[in-house]
Amino acid sequence: MASVQLRPLSIGEILDAALKVCMRHWKVLTLSVVPAILPLMIVSVLFSASFDIETDLAQFERTGDPADIPSSLWVSAGVSSIVTFLTTAIVMAVCFKAIADAWLGAEPSVGRSWRFALPRSFSLIALFLVSGVCYVLGVLACLIPTIWLWSMWAVASAALLFERVGPFKALGRSFQLIKQRFWAVLLLQIIVALLTFFVSAVVTGIPSGLVTLFAEDNEIATAFSDVIFGTIGNAIVLPIGAAVLTILYFDQRVRKEGFDVQLLAQGIGTEYDPNAPIPAPLRPVGGSAPQPQPGYWQPPPQPQQYGGGWSAPAHDAPPLRWGPAGEAPRDTRPPEESPWMSPGSPSGGGWAPPTGASPDRRWGSEDAPPPRDEDEDERPKQDRPDWQPPEERGPGGL
Repeated sequence: MASVQLRPLSIGEILDAALKVCMRHWKVLTLSVVPAILPLMIVSVLFSASFDIETDLAQFERTGDPADIPSSLWVSAGVSSIVTFLTTAIVMAVCFKAIADAWLGAEPSVGRSWRFALPRSFSLIALFLVSGVCYVLGVLACLIPTIWLWSMWAVASAALLFERVGPFKALGRSFQLIKQRFWAVLLLQIIVALLTFFVSAVVTGIPSGLVTLFAEDNEIATAFSDVIFGTIGNAIVLPIGAAVLTILYFDQRVRKEGFDVQLLAQGIGTEYDPNAPIPAPLRPVGGSAPQPQPGYWQPPPQPQQYGGGWSAPAHDAPPLRWGPAGEAPRDTRPPEESPWMSPGSPSGGGWAPPTGASPDRRWGSEDAPPPRDEDEDERPKQDRPDWQPPEERGPGGL
């Protein structure tokens, strides 16, 4: 598992990581994208060649009335748009899976990515339709709601694919992850849009311009250029966009849900399995702490005679705060009733004097030390009656 990568990343680090993943696994990503994009480009060129667009639009350019546009042109444009929309949705799902495997430490596979994407393509198409309608309504409402939704729904596709939820839950899930990160995600989206536009313009625009300059009337050369370089451009742009959104999705889960710790705890001692579903976010059940999974260590039950042991606080309990300590309880009993003030019988719980001791024992003359002669230390040792020279000392001392 790529534990070094699973940490909060800045905008520059997300872009750098996305480009590195795409360059490191360009073969798998290219083989994942080209089989779907190449037929799409061929169909698009054939549709364009079957109509004389300049002649069909000549009447519309003179009158400006949409009714002057031939119905066949409307049909071809609609069919081409639908095919492009469906193909792009499937290819994006394939890229999401390949990028996720590479980011989490597994080697991406073309077959595994397609097997993952095909069953979820219809849900992803429904998500694109719902979000597209909301974007159009936002454009009609002065464009600001569209910009806001574009940022807040940035990781809805990743949430739908990896968490196996429906379109509406995926939109709500994306809103939950992006909340409080609106401006950073919006800036990232703008940078990615400008980057992909520049790459697409360079890869497809320059060859098309050269063909138009040197072979303007050669329709075969124009069609060949559109198919080849259009496919190459999409094979570069689509993985970059998918890589940025995939890494952004995992980055938000690391920031807000501890996804790196969760993935590490569930995969200790084993390698990341790309065929296994990505762990869903941990949520408390019924307001209590998450229950441990079977097979993991569980704390032993506490003995009931000690009150049942410590219990974890509920998730909805107010947080603990530091405050001043309360006052100690005061003893309101009179002094004569306190067992510390007067002796009592052992049966009453009070202190009792030792056996044979006098209860009224006081210091008296018999216990007092003998008076000390203040001049005793000042007299010469020879004049003191208790002093003897060393040669007269006996074995018992002085």
